[in-house]
Amino acid sequence: MQCSLIKSKNPRNPAYKQCYNENRIVDFLKFDVIKPHTNQFSNELKQQLGNVSSRDDDLEEVYAKRYYEAVRDPDARPKEELEHLVDTLSGIVREWTEMQAGKENDFTWYNRDIAHCYMKYLDVKPKGPSYPVIDEWTRKALTSAPTTWEQLKASALYAKFMHSSRCHFVFALAGRELLYMKPLQADPEALTVVADILQNMKVKKGTTYDVEGEG
Repeated sequence: MQCSLIKSKNPRNPAYKQCYNENRIVDFLKFDVIKPHTNQFSNELKQQLGNVSSRDDDLEEVYAKRYYEAVRDPDARPKEELEHLVDTLSGIVREWTEMQAGKENDFTWYNRDIAHCYMKYLDVKPKGPSYPVIDEWTRKALTSAPTTWEQLKASALYAKFMHSSRCHFVFALAGRELLYMKPLQADPEALTVVADILQNMKVKKGTTYDVEGEG
């Protein structure tokens, strides 16, 4: 049997249906046995996960807690900076949304658009960097650790603009900072170690150690 090629992404009569032969055991198993079960499982999974929240309190708390403190601070500058930060991020998200309009099935420019927004995200700086409190936010305590400002920026992006349809976008821009913050927020005793140190520690799977050295 000859099969005509159909180049449309969602053809009404896809090629596999034109080639399907119910008398062939492979076709029967694939399309009459496996495919219905796969579709059923996929639908059930979507129903189960449909109401699951994608929010993460640990990632939101860094910004939310600092803003809560800023609102009650007699010094209005921190609150102004945080609000300016959200407004600036909102502009980047709005531009991203406009760039993606009409491109739902075309990913040709996706990486380019992400890179464009990422550069804008990196360029988001405080409007009053010389102010003592804000200056402290932007100082690096460690070479590779994100500054307070970078953590606030990542947390604000997640807290204000995280959505299932923007998950990849948010983590493409702020993933490094979010991944740094998550274990430290979730567990006060979490430690960050390099691979060489971890290897020398010879940690065994299933073994736990307390701070007193008894384990």
